[in-house]
Amino acid sequence: MKQLTLFSSDLSRRIKVEMTAEEYLAFVQGAQRRKKRTLKGLAGICELFKCSKSYAFHMSHQDWFQAAKVTNGRNFVFDVDVAWELAQKNEVKPVGKRA
Repeated sequence: MKQLTLFSSDLSRRIKVEMTAEEYLAFVQGAQRRKKRTLKGLAGICELFKCSKSYAFHMSHQDWFQAAKVTNGRNFVFDVDVAWELAQKNEVKPVGKRA
């Protein structure tokens, strides 16, 4: 068994954990899977959905998008996975020029 010493943001606190190398790898890989991918603002919507800024503005004000969005003043950040699932569920289609 390997003994690890983990530091928190408060350096006076230490947490000792004993685990095998396999347990440590499983822990690290699990933490990487749980990371949320976020994008910021209208540019993030444009990047994710490959659309214009005007359509991104339209989408950011739709009711279905609000569950993925966190607003701080005039800025907002949204969870990519939640936004993508909601868009598929609501069958979002572009409203701009048609090909």
